[in-house]
Amino acid sequence: MIRRPPRSTLSSSSAASDVYKRQDVDPLASLYGRHAAVGEAIDMEQRWVSELVGGAKLGWSKIRAREPNVVVTWEQVDWNGLIQATSSMEVLEWQGWLRGHFMVHVQGVYHVHCTPLHTVLVDKLRISTDQYGRGLSKGTVTLAPGVHSLAFRLRSKGPQASFRCEIQKVKPEVVFELEPVWIVPDVVLGELVGGGWVSIPVRNTGSEWLDRLEITELSGSVDSVTVEFHSIAPGQVLLVPVRLHLKRPLPQTDKILLTLEVRANQYKARVKLRLQGRSVEQSFKYTFVDHDGSVQSAAAVRPAPGSNCSVPVSYTHLRAHETPEHLVCRLLLEKKKNI
Repeated sequence: MIRRPPRSTLSSSSAASDVYKRQDVDPLASLYGRHAAVGEAIDMEQRWVSELVGGAKLGWSKIRAREPNVVVTWEQVDWNGLIQATSSMEVLEWQGWLRGHFMVHVQGVYHVHCTPLHTVLVDKLRISTDQYGRGLSKGTVTLAPGVHSLAFRLRSKGPQASFRCEIQKVKPEVVFELEPVWIVPDVVLGELVGGGWVSIPVRNTGSEWLDRLEITELSGSVDSVTVEFHSIAPGQVLLVPVRLHLKRPLPQTDKILLTLEVRANQYKARVKLRLQGRSVEQSFKYTFVDHDGSVQSAAAVRPAPGSNCSVPVSYTHLRAHETPEHLVCRLLLEKKKNI
């Protein structure tokens, strides 16, 4: 079910141009929000007079969600007339509440993955979801057998909008899940540039806190692994900073694959690190720990011929001055010293 947007008005003297520039000013927005959030029954035939545009009506309509991808269209709205009446493209922005139901047959822990939505309400419980469509944000909720409600606010611009929602059961033996690792350094002269820092997304799919993680590398190239870790709450996704200490230089090839095994609460899972081999003459990517404790990445190139690369520069200096020449000198000197 979704709230209809105001109908178009061609009256140049109307207040539509002023109202559409302000969001959330219609008193009925709070009414619909309350209905959608608490799961009260909604009268499909009831209509309310809009306080935004004269003669417009607000109400609910049905859409059928046969697939995870759902498209919402407003064919009855004269979008061109709205633009001409208000002389503004802001009139194309609209918002509404959607509310639906789904059936659960087996009690357990479920993933709720909706995009491009910031949050959804599952039986009055607010759950963060995947606003940017990267696949990393999945809400976790425990559901009993029966019918459950799903409600959220959808905002878009233009005659249609789309969203996708999936609810999947998590296997009982799965304590955590590992997402793909994107923040990894390149390999230059056989070494991980920037100190070997990587960021591993770990999702706690259980009902208890994860207080400890153990990580090992399976190929034998890594001597030890340092995990900067505290704890992960149930349903939380944490980007865990991990530092790899190499036992020997890695092969200088274009593609290098390392496999990490993560263990917690007698459960283990594996994740692959796909590294890129780069020569000194090429640009390369390095990783570092930022001021907030997260692992970040950046790119650098070799200094121009004649640059002074004989004295290393501290990371404090690099962070303060952002000097590309000093940055690359520091990284290259570290590699030469280790070799």
